[in-house]
Amino acid sequence: MADIIAQESIQPNSYIPLRVQVYTALRDAILSGKLRPGERIVEDRICTELGVSRSPLREALRKLEGEGLISILPRRGAVVTELTPRDQLDLFAVREALEGLAANLAASYITDAEVAELEDVCQAMEKCIKARDMAAVVALNTQFHELVAKASRNRWLREFILSIRAQARRLYRSSLDRPDRAMESLEEHRLIVDSIKAGDGARAEALARQHVLRARDVALAPIR
Repeated sequence: MADIIAQESIQPNSYIPLRVQVYTALRDAILSGKLRPGERIVEDRICTELGVSRSPLREALRKLEGEGLISILPRRGAVVTELTPRDQLDLFAVREALEGLAANLAASYITDAEVAELEDVCQAMEKCIKARDMAAVVALNTQFHELVAKASRNRWLREFILSIRAQARRLYRSSLDRPDRAMESLEEHRLIVDSIKAGDGARAEALARQHVLRARDVALAPIR
């Protein structure tokens, strides 16, 4: 049976605590789909694969449980959380509100350098769409939304958005897998940037909310 997690992901001599490395490795495995919804996390197997003891693994599992990525069930242990269609819609509803607020706040606090960075991301995204490098498009899309969250100058909001977006990554690899949606998304990004740059928080929020709703409609179309 192939390893779920590469042992190279753990560096015993690193300054990063083992519990953090184990948490990161497991989280990446869940978000990438290597550990699927409903799948049980067998502690002995993970410890063997990573070459760690149960202590850092269990600390990592508690953190993942707090993020909602796993559930610890009686007689089953740690299981990757399954999201129902209702959960998925609720998740997008929260994301809509949070990302709308972030765009609104960013219009008040963003710097010229940050605006330029957002514009650069949009330009890079367009090149990758034309080259049909969809993996790069997805990465740039994530970078765009993280930059807007950062520009909100609200660390709590930023953390919530990062957590919600991590959960959303489990629902679909990305609505951007469709090149036509990728170009639509890019144009929506540019409108959001224009509103933030102009200091129009209300419009930026409305556009950001609309952007999330369009992504939801594409991503969840098969289950609705």
